[in-house]
Amino acid sequence: MTVLFEKNIFRSDDLAVDFFSLGDSQNKSVAFTFTAFTPSTKPDKNALAGVGFGGELLLRNGFDVVAFKSAKNLWYQNLSAETIKEIERFINDSSIIYLNRVSYGSSMGAYAAIQFSRALKIDIVLALSPQFEIDQPYDQRWQSLAQQIDFQYRIDSNAISDTCKYFVAYDPKNEDRLHIQKLSTLIDKHHLIEIRTPYSGHPSTTYLFETGLIQNIALSVLQHATFDHSSIRTNRKHSKTYLHELSKWLTLKNKNKSALIAINRAIRIDSTALALLIHKIVILEKLCDPVAARTLAYETCKQFTGGTIVDAHLLASLSDVLISYQDFSGALILIEKAIEIDETVMEFHLHRQSVQKLLKKSKLQGLLKKLKFSAQ
Repeated sequence: MTVLFEKNIFRSDDLAVDFFSLGDSQNKSVAFTFTAFTPSTKPDKNALAGVGFGGELLLRNGFDVVAFKSAKNLWYQNLSAETIKEIERFINDSSIIYLNRVSYGSSMGAYAAIQFSRALKIDIVLALSPQFEIDQPYDQRWQSLAQQIDFQYRIDSNAISDTCKYFVAYDPKNEDRLHIQKLSTLIDKHHLIEIRTPYSGHPSTTYLFETGLIQNIALSVLQHATFDHSSIRTNRKHSKTYLHELSKWLTLKNKNKSALIAINRAIRIDSTALALLIHKIVILEKLCDPVAARTLAYETCKQFTGGTIVDAHLLASLSDVLISYQDFSGALILIEKAIEIDETVMEFHLHRQSVQKLLKKSKLQGLLKKLKFSAQ
C-alpha cells in the first residue's frame, strides 16, 4: 500500500504515534489504533514500523489513521498526557475537520482503545478481548507481567465517554468475561454492545481472522456502529482456535472422547501447531492410552527440537510432559531450547534448575541400583 501522507507525532525507544493518510480530502473519519500484546518479553523494535494494528484495512476503507505502536508490553502506561495533548493539537491543526473518531485494538490494544476514549474524544470503540485491569487477583494470567508495570492509568469513570459506543468482542467461556463484567459497571447497557464469540480464546482476534470475519466486524462497527450478531458463528468449524478452545472446554467437563474429535479436527487444519499436539497428548492420557500419548509426545519432540522457531512457553509445557514420563534428559533439552528462544523468562531458568536436580537425582538412583546389584 502506498501511503501518500505520513507524519510522526511522537516517538521514543518503546512507543511511536504516527499519522497516515491516502490523501483523500473526502475522508471524514479518523481511526486511533493500538498494537496488541506480544508474547515475547524482548522489546520488538519492528513493532514501531508500519501502519499499526488494522491500519491497511482502515486506510483502504476511507479512514485516516493515528497508529499507536508499542515495542514493549507496558499496557500503554508509557503514553504521557502531554503526548495525548500533542496528538489533539495535530488533529486540530489538520485541514480536515473529522466528523467521526473511532478507536480499535486487541487485548492490550483494546484496553488502550477504551482507556483513552474520553481523552481522544472517541465516538466508537471496537475492543477485541479488552482487559479491564491485569494486576488483580480475579485474573492470574498476567500477574508476572503486571508486577513490572507502574500503572498510572485505570479504566474508570474519568476514562469513559458518555457519548461513545463501546463494542466489545470476547469469549464468554474464559476469564475475559470478568473484564467485561467490570466494564458493565461503568458503561450503561445502551452504550456497551457485547459481541460474544464462544470458544474463541484470548484474544478473539485470532478466531475472527481464521473465520474471515475480522474485516466485516471492523468495518460494520467502525463505519456504521452496528453489527449482525447472527454472523459470528460463520465458518467457525474452519478455525483451529475455535476447535482447540472447544476441545479444552470438553476436557474440563471430562468429555474426553468428544474433546479428542475436536482436537483432531483442529490438527487436520494445522498439523504443525505445537499447542494442539500438546493438548492431544493430555487427552490421550485422560483416555488411558499412555502408549499413544507417549508416541505422540516423542514425535512432537522430534518435530520441534530442530531449527523451527516456536513459542518458548509451549516448549516448556512439552518439557513438563516429558518430566511426567521420567524423561529428564529430554525435558532438559526442551527447556534449554526455550531459554535459547527467550532467555529473559525467569520461569524457564527455574524450570531448568528443577529438571537438572531431577536428572541428577535419577542418575544417582541409577548408580545406587547398579552398586546394589553388583554387591549381590
